[in-house]
Amino acid sequence: MAKIREELEIVSSDDLNSLLNRLNKLKDEIKDTNNTTVKPKTDSSEIDKANIKLDNLRKNAQSGIDAKVNVQLDASDLKKLNNLPTAKAKVDFLVNKGTISKSIGKDLQAAIGKAYSDVSRKFKDFPGLDKEPNISLDNFMKRVPELSARQRSGIIQTLTDKGIISDKNIPESYETVYRLKSYLENAKKAVSKTIPSEAFTAPDLSLSATEYGNAINEQVKLVQNVLNASKFFADLSSKMNVKAAAKVSPEEMYKLMGVGSEKADTGNYVAYLADQIAKKANVYDIIDQVVTGALEPTQISQKDIANSISKIIKKKESTPKASSTGKTKKKVKPVIDDSDDSDRPEGNIEKLYDELKDAYKNFVEARKARKTNSIHPSDYALKSAVFREAYAKVAPHLFDDEKEKFVGPKPMSQEVAQLAADSTRKTVEQIYSIKKPLKDLGYLGNNPDVSKIFDRISNRIIKINADKLNNRDNENGDTDEIIKNIGVMNKLASQLEDMIHDDGHVDFAIKNLPTITKPATTASSLLDNSDIKKQTEETADAITRTADQVIDAKSKEADAVVAANDKIAESEKKVTNQVTDAAKEQNDTIKTVFGLKNVNSNLTEEPVTPPELDGLKQLSQREFGDAQKYIKVYEDTNRTIYTLTQTYKKQFDANGNLLAEGYENAIAYYDSYEKLEGEAVKLSKKINSNYAKLDTERYKPTNKQNPNYLKKLQDDIKSDQQDLSELHRIARLNASLPDNDYMYQNFTQALRKGSAESARSLSATRKTNRDNFNKKKDTLNTDISKQISDIESLGQAGTIAAGKLQGIQKSLSTITTPAGLENVQKQITDINEQFDSNKARESALNYVHNLEQGLTGKQNVVIGTKNVSDNFADSINKVNGTWTGPLANLDKTFKFNRNTTATEIDGYIADAKKLGDIGKASAEAFSNLKTNLESCYTESGLKQIQTQMRGISKEMSTAKKQADEAAKNSETAKINDQYTQIMSDMSNLEKKNKELRTALKSDKNSDYIKNITAERDAYKEAVKGADEYIEKHKEVIGDKNVKKYNTAKSRANQIETDIENDIAAQTKAIDKEAYTNKYTAAIADVKALGEAYKELNNIQKEAFSKKSGQSATTLDDYNQKIVEAQNKVKSLTTKVQDFHNKVWSSDATQADKLNQKVFDNYEKQFDNMSNTKNNYNSDLVEAMKTAYQLKRSTEAKLLKSATNTSLDVGQISELKGKNGYTTQLYASLRDQVVDQFGKDFQQQAILGLKTNANNQRNDILNTNFKTLSNDIDQYVSSVTKAGRASKGFQQNFSGLSTDLVNLQNTFSDPSKLNSQGVTDYFDQMSNIAQRFGNLKYTYSNGQGKAELDFTQALGEINGEKAVGKNSNYFRLAGEYVQSYNNIWDKYNKDIEQFAEGSEERKKLTTQAEKDSEDVVKSMQNLAKNASKYNQVTDKGTELDFTSNRTRNTKDASAFLSQYAASIGLTSEISTKINEATGQVTKTFTDISGNTITLTGNIDKLNNSLRVTQSLTSKNGSGMSSFGNTLKGMVSGNFKGAIADIASYVSYFQVTMKAIQQAKQGFNDFLNFQKDLTNISYTMNLSPDQLQNLGTSAIDMAKDLSMSLDNTMDIYKIYANMNTTASEIQQTARPTAILSNLSGVDASTAADQVQGILQQFHMLEDGSTTAADASMHIVDVLDKVSGSVGIDYAKGIKIISDAVQASGQVAYDAGMSYEQLAAITAKVSERTREDGSSIGNALKTIITRTTKVGKMPQYADEVDNATLSNASASLHAIGVDVYNPDGSDRGIITVMSELKDKWDDLTDAQQAKIAFDVAATRQTSKFKSMLDAFTDSMSLAEEATTANGNAEANQEKYMESTAGKLQAIKTQMQDFWVNFYNSGSVNGVLEFVHSLTEGFTSLEKTLGPMPALLTAVFAAMTVKNATMAGLKFLSGGGLATVVG
Repeated sequence: MAKIREELEIVSSDDLNSLLNRLNKLKDEIKDTNNTTVKPKTDSSEIDKANIKLDNLRKNAQSGIDAKVNVQLDASDLKKLNNLPTAKAKVDFLVNKGTISKSIGKDLQAAIGKAYSDVSRKFKDFPGLDKEPNISLDNFMKRVPELSARQRSGIIQTLTDKGIISDKNIPESYETVYRLKSYLENAKKAVSKTIPSEAFTAPDLSLSATEYGNAINEQVKLVQNVLNASKFFADLSSKMNVKAAAKVSPEEMYKLMGVGSEKADTGNYVAYLADQIAKKANVYDIIDQVVTGALEPTQISQKDIANSISKIIKKKESTPKASSTGKTKKKVKPVIDDSDDSDRPEGNIEKLYDELKDAYKNFVEARKARKTNSIHPSDYALKSAVFREAYAKVAPHLFDDEKEKFVGPKPMSQEVAQLAADSTRKTVEQIYSIKKPLKDLGYLGNNPDVSKIFDRISNRIIKINADKLNNRDNENGDTDEIIKNIGVMNKLASQLEDMIHDDGHVDFAIKNLPTITKPATTASSLLDNSDIKKQTEETADAITRTADQVIDAKSKEADAVVAANDKIAESEKKVTNQVTDAAKEQNDTIKTVFGLKNVNSNLTEEPVTPPELDGLKQLSQREFGDAQKYIKVYEDTNRTIYTLTQTYKKQFDANGNLLAEGYENAIAYYDSYEKLEGEAVKLSKKINSNYAKLDTERYKPTNKQNPNYLKKLQDDIKSDQQDLSELHRIARLNASLPDNDYMYQNFTQALRKGSAESARSLSATRKTNRDNFNKKKDTLNTDISKQISDIESLGQAGTIAAGKLQGIQKSLSTITTPAGLENVQKQITDINEQFDSNKARESALNYVHNLEQGLTGKQNVVIGTKNVSDNFADSINKVNGTWTGPLANLDKTFKFNRNTTATEIDGYIADAKKLGDIGKASAEAFSNLKTNLESCYTESGLKQIQTQMRGISKEMSTAKKQADEAAKNSETAKINDQYTQIMSDMSNLEKKNKELRTALKSDKNSDYIKNITAERDAYKEAVKGADEYIEKHKEVIGDKNVKKYNTAKSRANQIETDIENDIAAQTKAIDKEAYTNKYTAAIADVKALGEAYKELNNIQKEAFSKKSGQSATTLDDYNQKIVEAQNKVKSLTTKVQDFHNKVWSSDATQADKLNQKVFDNYEKQFDNMSNTKNNYNSDLVEAMKTAYQLKRSTEAKLLKSATNTSLDVGQISELKGKNGYTTQLYASLRDQVVDQFGKDFQQQAILGLKTNANNQRNDILNTNFKTLSNDIDQYVSSVTKAGRASKGFQQNFSGLSTDLVNLQNTFSDPSKLNSQGVTDYFDQMSNIAQRFGNLKYTYSNGQGKAELDFTQALGEINGEKAVGKNSNYFRLAGEYVQSYNNIWDKYNKDIEQFAEGSEERKKLTTQAEKDSEDVVKSMQNLAKNASKYNQVTDKGTELDFTSNRTRNTKDASAFLSQYAASIGLTSEISTKINEATGQVTKTFTDISGNTITLTGNIDKLNNSLRVTQSLTSKNGSGMSSFGNTLKGMVSGNFKGAIADIASYVSYFQVTMKAIQQAKQGFNDFLNFQKDLTNISYTMNLSPDQLQNLGTSAIDMAKDLSMSLDNTMDIYKIYANMNTTASEIQQTARPTAILSNLSGVDASTAADQVQGILQQFHMLEDGSTTAADASMHIVDVLDKVSGSVGIDYAKGIKIISDAVQASGQVAYDAGMSYEQLAAITAKVSERTREDGSSIGNALKTIITRTTKVGKMPQYADEVDNATLSNASASLHAIGVDVYNPDGSDRGIITVMSELKDKWDDLTDAQQAKIAFDVAATRQTSKFKSMLDAFTDSMSLAEEATTANGNAEANQEKYMESTAGKLQAIKTQMQDFWVNFYNSGSVNGVLEFVHSLTEGFTSLEKTLGPMPALLTAVFAAMTVKNATMAGLKFLSGGGLATVVG
């Protein structure tokens, strides 16, 4: 692919000459500036000295310095090293070769690994390539080129030959597939030229990830197009049997495009970019320096490399701004976003570490499972690979002790870790390359034999690769065990292939299995020509790289000289610029000040920032050359940019002695962007100029190259490149400022435009240099060709030399440098010298071998002027006399020739012996010759023996020829006799053939023909070998006789041919008849198949004609018909297809048909049948879709009817019948479609229908639930509010509601709603609806209604009306209850003896209802007249024992006397009886002489006696004595007063209840004091403040009808929060109201309020008080809970629990408290789930869809992958989680948009979003949240403005019975607290003790006491009642109350 590159790193520098010119120019400018002479600050002698130094330096620079190069690798290794693609691979190679140590390699790999990991994180979101095309075929074809005319012609011919078309028109489908084929073949040719790793080349490393992504975005689109085309073609070509000339499958194109083979991954270009960053960080330079010996490995700084990589990685992305013209450029949406992770590598390392732990855990489990064979080998391999990959990623960042957790006590190196990861990855790829096709073909899991073999192969692959990894360093290759395992694996693979092939899958092949690694090869013999060529080629390939390494090494040797040169030049600059500073300050746009120096040395030990830059804003700082140079960038308020360059310098004197060293400052500043751009253009031009000079210098011969000059150019380029890079950085920094309109693109465009001319000049220079160099190569190539021609025929030496020259000539095209060319020329010279030596040696060897003496002699051999014998002085082993060295090969050749001669002699001896006497002499001569051969050791002797052997052989041949001539005459006679016999047999053969033909024509019987045929065959057998015999002896037989034979044979053959033709004609007639009969039968089968399809279609139409549900019989009939028709079709299809494939396909290729007419008729009928079949298939799909709609329609009707209780059995049966019928109908058609087209096609066909039907079904289910749920709630609510809900009623309806919710939850899972599930839902929902109806009927009639009436009446008599009633009231109430129970107990018992519906049972029912109604009326009457049953009335207190016994005044008098005696009054004074009024009055005196008057009044209603009483003391004051006694008690004299109290109380009826109330009052007082004490522990309050706080609690308890202990609980909670007394009083009230309304205790209510306050931070901004905020919380709870269909108190708890679970995360996500409360209530209303569950669901949803998911505090809640999935799923449907600037859009906005789109999504989309956003467990709540979202937001808005709701409901509570009762109890608590807290109570401790003892003894003495104390306490319940109560007791108030 073409690289998209901006010229961002072009560098340049002045050479020495231009530096001098500039220096002279500056001198001239010193003289006069603005007509003013400026006196230099430095003496001119310094300039002269500088000139002298520069001249000396120039001279030295010309001389050149030879550098020693120590290449530690040979040519082959250099070639391998150069071909390695990455820095990582190069380092591994150098470690393995021992060039660098493992520890150094580990450091380098750690640095490189950091580059890889950082880049991977930076580009983690780079867009992948979809596996499936996201464009339709029609739209895609608009991009594909049309076919050319030539292509179309060829395609038409191909389709015509195949019989696909008969005219010249290409069908559209075929044109499409051929266009795709052409497009892909062309694309592959083009793309194949590009290495995959270069497919996505980074434009510039200084670019951000976004800019990089934009630069390659178009290439990604191109890749996507090629892959889409490949996928479309793969699909179409398989259907139409069109094959491409080249592999263009999706897998192939994926590999070719460099984007992976299985899935789209960004690994290739991310790895490429990482390697580029490693190169930028000088890793490649370091490797080259190590290889050439220019750098010791120990000098490598891993830290410096890592720092360089980090600085490159962490470059910030520039933000495009408005251009200088004022127009704002549109921002391009980045392909990659690297803003999140670039500065946080450690966080990602932690994530990788977590992934490693998970992978290791899975691997350990898999390893255990593998030992027990409980895991498949492929799964084990996969988990092993995942673990090894994870470990390789994290290993560079782990300490050894951390590594031990995963790999044991000897942690593997990074190199080994990566090798292990690569090995396991390869294992997985190899196993899955087998598994995938086996799975696709359906073998795995279905064929045990195949699965077993696959398992064995997988285990072998795992074993082999593991052993190979452990054996990787073995130079001898694989071990015997590995080789054995590979052999077994290959056998198993062949066996598996054979099994699959036998099933017809002939394309199945197993590839990419592990292969044997062979041992490393060694050099072969000296004269092996092929090895010499190979060695020459490898050496030539390394020439260029070696030469470059030499140049680099020489350049490094010159560093010191060049550095001195630079220092002198810089010194000169400082001298001149100090003089010109003042003059240039006002005129130069770019103002530069050199040498801001300290006082002593001009240089500073550490970098010092000049004071001129103090106070400026620093924008950046960069470091170069291991802290040798710093560049810092500043900005002032005017937007002027300053750059401070701090360079470490050394100053030398004229003799090279170091004067000083330190950092030197240089400042430049830029006040306009145009000048900044101009400076960049100047630098770019200088860089181009220096590149041109560098290129020209490098193309010079090496002896003419100046290494100093080369080094100088390279350093200048590098330095200027850094400066230009800084200008780029300045431009980016300015463009990124928020209020700057300048754009970085302006800078780069100006740079490209300004430096375009210099760039073109550079290109021209490079082209000229290359052209001149290529001319030299062409000349050398011609010379080599001539030398090869001259020497290749000059013996073995010439062959060797020519081969070497050919190898060099072949490699000549790869030479790119002068050094390489010189190396070639040197090799040619070496080859020529070697040729001369080889030729001399060859001549010497031949001469020595021809010596006719022993091999121990030494001969002097002179060839030309060369004496070569000395070269072979040691060629003979002095011990055994054998050849050694180069001559050994020639000795072998001699011995081979001698052995060959011996073999020939043995053959001649054998031939001679076969000749008998004739060969006897020859055999003896050959034997003697063999004896001589055994003693022969010279080539001349061997040649002599060979000559003699040929002579003896010739003599033997002559003797044999004479013997043969003698036998010849006898043989001729035999031959002639045989010829005569042959001719006789031929004549007889001709005769018998004629007889046979005649017999065949005359229809002779078969026996006759059989006999003649046998005779004819006998003669044929007789002449069977005649042809060979005649040919063999034709010279003896003669030409004339041979011709006669041939004529006879021809006649015989002709007759036999005629016979065969006759037989063939007869056979053809027979075959035609059979052919006709065969095709006639086939035509009948084809017609029958067509009719069968029609019949099947008619049956289906008949099924669709049914308008209503059918009976089981009808369905069975239909199914039976369809099965029979289908079986018929299958049977005929098999028969027809078998004939068509085997018979017709073969006959169709024959040009001549036996019966063309019947053949054509068959084809016609077959086409008709095919059309019928196609029509049926088309109708079948539509029929299936219609059946599906019908099925879902009847299903919907059935579901809708589930709550219709008015349906009768027949109607239900009809609905179910229709549903069952349509279900079976659809199932039948579906199965047919699946059989015909496949399951995927069938599912796709109904996809849209299914989505709509599912939506409709969901609506029905929700409607059913809501309707029935609301009906139940409304009915139950109405009964409950009326006070009629009995316990049985509540239990029944509670169970009903629970069943309804469970039903809804169960069937919210779509998988439960299959055909049976729909019926189950109907039955269960119908049951619930019917139960509801039945219950309503039950409780509206008969016993049920009576039960509710009774419950209501019972409530009326038991409530407030029961307070203060007499025993008669309770007796009557009890009797009514008992009567009611007796009525229905008796009824239930009596009806058992009568049948259901009988008259007797009806009568019993009617009577029971009537009796029950009477009881209820009596109860209602009792409640109505309840006041008449008061215990105390104006007529007195009723005596319980007189109830229903007092009939007259007599009874009244007796009972009154009995009562007087019971209270100790026995001294009766008088009795008065008023018969008219029924009143009896008795007067008594007590033991103190006081007068007691008892008055009894008869109560006619209760037949009881009511008594009033009065006391008159003997002193005239009835209560004075009693009062004094009470005063004594209060004063502390309680013990002494007890006796008096007992005597006084004995006159009154005091019940046990009064004593208990006194005790309870005392306990209330103690608890109150205890609570105040606890509050005092946490609050610093004075006693008065504490007492006031307690008083406020009492007041609030009374105001709100709340118990005092509950109120104090609230006060204690708020006291613990370090609030003030005032704040407690303000915030406690809302909490108390919440406790009253919700029914929870005060502690729980306080926790709820405080939890909401804190989680939603309501008090942080100070905009509201705690009291107002708390009240608002309670108002919202009241409003929301009261607005939904759930229990009020339960609703408040649900909301509070949800807030507790998710309040903080909701607040962080921007959700208000009102919104959270409303959403929670609405979700609970639909799901009936508790608040904690709903809160946790909301927490999950919020963390996945808002910014909070990325907050550290929620890291455990959600990982990055889950966040990414949720965001991606929402983005896919047009809902974005984040704004373009990266800010959060808010959960409410996201959910609102999702709600608007939800109903339009498919089921699959909804399911994916629900899973990604809410996870599996929260899906139902997520959907409920969406359903209710609109209502929730409306309710939240109402709740926001809610004010006073809770107070209003508090008033209602206080008016209720419960509120009033609580108010009374609170008043009593108030009295006791005030009473016991009074100052009148002295000696509290003694009082408490005495009180306790006094009440206890009083109880024991008196037993039950009357209700006196109750009245006393009631009289005292006024505010500040302590003193009032005492006055009441002592002042006579008590007497008044009693009276």
